[in-house]
Amino acid sequence: MTGLCCTKTGNEWSQACGGLAALGSCLNGSCSAGVCTASNYCCECPVGRSGGRCRNGLCPAGYSCHSTGFCCPSCPNNVMPFGACLNGACGGGKRCCPGNICC
Repeated sequence: MTGLCCTKTGNEWSQACGGLAALGSCLNGSCSAGVCTASNYCCECPVGRSGGRCRNGLCPAGYSCHSTGFCCPSCPNNVMPFGACLNGACGGGKRCCPGNICC
């Protein structure tokens, strides 16, 4: 997805949420906590690393308040993220942005 190749380790859950551990696995496309991601893990945000809880609906620059109650990363001009950064790098000519997403 990000243009970077990775080896399966069996511990993918530990980095599944933009480099943070997953809250759990999706069950029939849903989660008891968080949101079900494309990798079938439950995370605080649909993509990338959470910026913490929203405060009165506000979040730091590069993040927006998601329905989960967490500040979730977003690309400039609401462009769809290309995936997660790996060691600060992105494939496909994209750059690593706040929240560990490739934009």
